[in-house]
Amino acid sequence: MTAFEPKPGVPKGLRFDQLYGRRGEPARDSEKMRHRIAALLREVPEGVEKFAEAELGLRSPYSTSSSWTTILQKWDVQDVMGLITVVAVYLRGSNPNKATAWISLANRLLEEENVGYRVDDRGGVHPHIDAEFASARAATISALSTTRHANVAKEFEAGTDAIGTDNKIAIVRTFMAAEGLFRLIINSSPRLITGEVDKLLPLMKARFKEDAIAERVSVKILASFKDWIDACHFYRHEQAQEAVAQPSIELAVLLVSQGASFIRLLAELDALA
Repeated sequence: MTAFEPKPGVPKGLRFDQLYGRRGEPARDSEKMRHRIAALLREVPEGVEKFAEAELGLRSPYSTSSSWTTILQKWDVQDVMGLITVVAVYLRGSNPNKATAWISLANRLLEEENVGYRVDDRGGVHPHIDAEFASARAATISALSTTRHANVAKEFEAGTDAIGTDNKIAIVRTFMAAEGLFRLIINSSPRLITGEVDKLLPLMKARFKEDAIAERVSVKILASFKDWIDACHFYRHEQAQEAVAQPSIELAVLLVSQGASFIRLLAELDALA
């Protein structure tokens, strides 16, 4: 019997769950992800357990009778992600090729389990929402690549890195990036509030002066910017309650993504100022 041929465009050789499983929003944690990391650790040369204990300050199979499978089910997810980096550092010290292979395997694992982190080429782990968010983040950082915008870029990167760990901080620091850039453009404004936004209107009109429709649209864009500012203020100001009001990751991604778009627009306007 000949092998089955899927429809054109459907990848071959992938597991059923990878092709047809419901992925949804990337998760912050996963029992399967932890189990698979433990399985990968069985292939790492002896000595990594002791090194991990020294780096992370947590008990590993080196000082217990437990396996990585048992131990990783108990660790905080931040420590599990930290372990990925620790292993990469350990392997790079003796065999850079094995470190590269470990990073590749870790990224494949995180992608397949739809867990919202990715590993850079040095082994550092970063929050990862999806390809679209990552692309928007990279475009915004690129727009802030000048020395003039260094502090703005630092705030924005800190904001995006906080998603999934502290969603309130993610929103607040993205707002701070927008405020810092706004004040570079309108240096007479002490802070970014809706009443100050109309000061951008002359620059918006100059930006779109060759397109009458775009010029009218720009007024609506500034109105949307005001709405975004008001939304962020709910999290920027301290609230009269003991517990921090943590927004959901979906809301944080939405507000940070919108902020990224406004920051790129402000960077364009800054060039005109």
